[in-house]
Parts: sequence; structure tokens; C-alpha cells
Amino acid sequence: MTVFAALAVLIAACSVDRDSEERPIFGAIDGACGVTVLTNDVGDEDVLRTGVDCLIERFDNGEEVVWDLIVPTIEGDPILWRFEGDGAQITIIEDNTRDAFGSGAVVIRTCAQIDDTGFIPAGSDCVDSRGEPFELPGEVWPP
Repeated sequence: MTVFAALAVLIAACSVDRDSEERPIFGAIDGACGVTVLTNDVGDEDVLRTGVDCLIERFDNGEEVVWDLIVPTIEGDPILWRFEGDGAQITIIEDNTRDAFGSGAVVIRTCAQIDDTGFIPAGSDCVDSRGEPFELPGEVWPP
């Protein structure tokens, strides 16, 4: 019985309380390229292009840049993206935790380069890790 009690204490001590961890807040960083919210509407292409152009230009010029992007799925679930560059590398955070049909993961890519794909920019020469979901303020989503 003491083995089970000791095991229970050990498990409790090692478990992580997600509510007590500091989670990043989406749209909270006053980035050079702001926050872009797509809505699956006709004007999305132009709105996205403005954000992508800002990101690519600042990164290519070796400047610091932060850009938050929400891309809704066809069902309307928000996928959150943060692009954060220091002039030398770019960190891309993709939060799929609100996508009912997605992976439910938060992937962080630290990349040497960013590529304009014509849609959501992609990193190249990246190292991947896992992260915590964003907090999503109500004034940002839903639009």
C-alpha cells in the first residue's frame, strides 16, 4: 500500500497544471505587421497578402518582426499562427488546438529562412518543437 501511495505522490508532483503555466496571448505582442484575421470571405486574399508582404519585407531587411494570423478552417475553426523574427531567424508557431478535425497540437518551428508560398509563409531549414496553446481574446476571435 505504501508503494502505491508513494507512486501517487510522485505522479502528482510530476504532473503539469496547464492552467498555472504562462500561455502566450494571441495578438498581445505589438508587432510590426499587426494581427490579420481571415474570415473565409472574398477579401481574404488581399488581407493576407498585406500581412505576408510586411513579414517578408521586414525579415529580408534583417529587422525584427511579429505577425499574428488567424486562418479559419472550412468549418470555421480558427488556426492561430505567430511569425516572430529577430532579423536572423524566424520562429513560426502553429496552434491547431481549436481545430476539431486537426492535430490538436502546437508546433513551433525555428527557421533560418521564410518562403513566400502564395498563401501562409513557410519556413525552411527549421527545427521543430512542441508548445503551449495561445490564449485567444474575445476581441480578436470570432471576427
